[in-house]
Amino acid sequence: MKQHNPLLPNKGSALVLAMMIVAITAAIAYALIETSTFAVRRTTLLHNTDMCKQAVYAAELYAQELLYQPKDKGPMITDSQEIWALPFELNLEQDITILGKISDLQGQFNVNLLRQSGRPDIYSPELVFSRLLMLLNIADAQSLQQSLSEWVGDASSESDQIYLERTPAYRPAHSPLVSISELALVQGFIIQKTTVLNPFVSALSEGANINVNTASSQVLGALLNTSDSAARSLVDERIAYPFNTNDEFMQRATSKGIAISDQGALNQMINVNSNYFLLKTTASCQKTSLISYSFIERNAEGIAKVYRRTQAL
Repeated sequence: MKQHNPLLPNKGSALVLAMMIVAITAAIAYALIETSTFAVRRTTLLHNTDMCKQAVYAAELYAQELLYQPKDKGPMITDSQEIWALPFELNLEQDITILGKISDLQGQFNVNLLRQSGRPDIYSPELVFSRLLMLLNIADAQSLQQSLSEWVGDASSESDQIYLERTPAYRPAHSPLVSISELALVQGFIIQKTTVLNPFVSALSEGANINVNTASSQVLGALLNTSDSAARSLVDERIAYPFNTNDEFMQRATSKGIAISDQGALNQMINVNSNYFLLKTTASCQKTSLISYSFIERNAEGIAKVYRRTQAL
């Protein structure tokens, strides 16, 4: 008769225990590998992001050099045929590519000019802005202009109650816009309208007038109270012959049959030089890309410096 071996159950338990230990060890090892892999990926991403940020700084330095305007250059004008207006590409070491494009923010309508309310002439900021909305086929131009004028204006009004009744409630700024993105807070400026409007407006210092050498035909048409086609003839002409002074701009506009009823009032809205620019940079660093928007101001000495930037991966 076969004898019972009392050690067999223990051997079975030991085998199960060993298998459990192996399984637990494998799970721990896998977790450690996953953690290590994640850490490596995270470190690589942080490294590439940092390289992209450094690439953006390089693009900003390059743009500032392009925008430098020495005082002995001659008449201080800014036009869209200058070298700064051309897109540029920089290729650095370690597979870093930089694509940059500078645009003139004074070629757009500065919404903070609406703080100059109460002017009776046809070149008042309120009327110019209303005409721009109509040229862009944006409905409710008058009410939108009034809403924005009240938002940036210093005085409170009955319309403030509209914002206090929203969820969540908030108060109008009653101060200049810092960014065009703030338009989304203003009564009537829904995303469909701001998407169309944003390429034609900027939020700058109240003294930043419209540069007639870089403004679009839509902005010039709104400014001069004329058709887009008439304004486009000025745009086409300035490619070869930029405007050297405000008076020259008004004379050439008049020569094309565009009536100017009040040269003094129009002169308060325009300029032929610019101090505010936007640099859009796309930096690609291996498998990481960074898009940056750098706001640049050129001072009285002709030196350009970045005063604000926004970035997104």
